[in-house]
Amino acid sequence: MSKPRYRRILLKISGEALQEEGGVPFSEKRCRKLAEELKQLVDKGLEVAVVLGGGNLMRGASGTNGLLSRVAADQVGMMATAMNGLVMEQALTALKVPTVLRCAFPCPPIIKQLEPRKGTHYLEERKLLLLAGGTGNPFFTTDTAAALRAVELSAELFLKATKVPGVFSADPRKDPKAERFSRLSYDDLLARHLQVMDGTAVTLCRDEKLPIYVFNFFEDGALWDALTEQKRGTLIST
Repeated sequence: MSKPRYRRILLKISGEALQEEGGVPFSEKRCRKLAEELKQLVDKGLEVAVVLGGGNLMRGASGTNGLLSRVAADQVGMMATAMNGLVMEQALTALKVPTVLRCAFPCPPIIKQLEPRKGTHYLEERKLLLLAGGTGNPFFTTDTAAALRAVELSAELFLKATKVPGVFSADPRKDPKAERFSRLSYDDLLARHLQVMDGTAVTLCRDEKLPIYVFNFFEDGALWDALTEQKRGTLIST
């Protein structure tokens, strides 16, 4: 088996990864699968941080039929990521994975607030770090939160888990002729407006020279490939 190219990684995974297609917000099968894959990485000695989205519970103001303002909708979304963090903490604890859950905003007494300087200590102690609450501010996506945390934690790779195997020239679910890129520069990604992640996150990674790898988390073995061969997704770097 190939050896991983990285020691410390940050995985950004959407809330949809915790639910079956069109099903209830939390799927026991999906949560267990994610926990098992993360356990394998920790068991192999990798230092792992995970930023969770909240899309299984809240998809922004557009999903509220005008009931909420953008600020309120983003705040509800941040709370959704905290709920997902609690669920995944339980799934990981059941597998005896040493786990620390932290939130970007005060959430006592349920979740302690993140102190970024302590994050690296948790990773050095081989504790999996679950990060909820986005950046703690409205108007910023969980992609941007993930890029920010990855830089704060001195991660060597930002893994962006999606439902498709990498970055394509068009939506492969709509265009069968869409081309998958094996590699792109940050500037190419921004110039092509490929919409795989928001520009703020890409720009931060570019400025800090943090490579991004986009892959389909739902393919068997894809997470390990992302850390080793990188043959299934798209690497975004200089």
